[in-house]
Amino acid sequence: MKKKKFAAFLTALAVGLSGAVTADAMLSEDEQKAAYIEKAVREALEAETETDIEGNVESDNETVADTEAVTESQMEETTEEVSEAETETETETETQSETEAVSEEEQTENAESQTEKIMVAIDASHQGADADLTEEEPVGPGSETMIKGFSEGISGTATGLEENELNLEVATKLKDILEERGYEVFMTREDADTQLSEVERAELVNASDAQILISLHANGGDDSSERGACAQAPSYENPYITDTDLVKKSNALGDIVLQAYCDKTGLTDKGLYNIDSRAQINWSKIPVIVLEMGFMSNTEDDTYMAEDTNQQKMAEGIADGIDLYFGRS
Repeated sequence: MKKKKFAAFLTALAVGLSGAVTADAMLSEDEQKAAYIEKAVREALEAETETDIEGNVESDNETVADTEAVTESQMEETTEEVSEAETETETETETQSETEAVSEEEQTENAESQTEKIMVAIDASHQGADADLTEEEPVGPGSETMIKGFSEGISGTATGLEENELNLEVATKLKDILEERGYEVFMTREDADTQLSEVERAELVNASDAQILISLHANGGDDSSERGACAQAPSYENPYITDTDLVKKSNALGDIVLQAYCDKTGLTDKGLYNIDSRAQINWSKIPVIVLEMGFMSNTEDDTYMAEDTNQQKMAEGIADGIDLYFGRS
């Protein structure tokens, strides 16, 4: 278009110069030539402007087309990305579902492990005053050393509570807690009338399927200021227990239960003692401890242990220790 307009400009210029175009009679020849030249230049400029506008429009149209093409391309790419993202999300969801399934399976296995049947033997030591306190029995298997098989225990200096009653109260609460936690429980006695010597208690437990034995006691002494709890277990020099693994497990049980008990109750931890002169320990064929729960000869301990809510804490502390021993905590 530029070429055509520029040719028209040249033609008009040539015609003007040749005088073929009629001019105003009042204009001179030079004025007429100048007028034709001015008109031709104006038309040429207008033609170039139109060309630029048309070119810009075409360029704009091309740009719009290109933009639309790019947009469509981008949309296609975005759609593909979204589709890929959705696919990845679906894959992740499937993987997550598989992971959750594995996790649930592991949780089920752990739950089954946690609920595996374990039997705990609880001995509420001592009994009522009707027992024959003169009867004796060997301190250990094959021993000629004889000791008293029965003891009525002590009573609280502040409360007057009998030890055999305190032991049974805590033992009963402990039984309920352990059963709630999935344990099986074997009790050597569940009332005040049962009369059993220490050897008889140990042999009853040995005949059961119990895996540990905890005998509950309360302490006493001439010093009324002495207070706190302690545990007793066989030593490695015990002449009646040749199984060192049983001794090791008994000492571990004593340490763990005593610490958990004192943590729960706030009673003083007086430590673990090795005792080889107790018939119930010496006759036991499974890990065994005696837990002296506190001093009934001490006003603070005695008053504490007589309270029902505190007895519940005492039982919970022992149960926590049993959980720790069996790795159930």
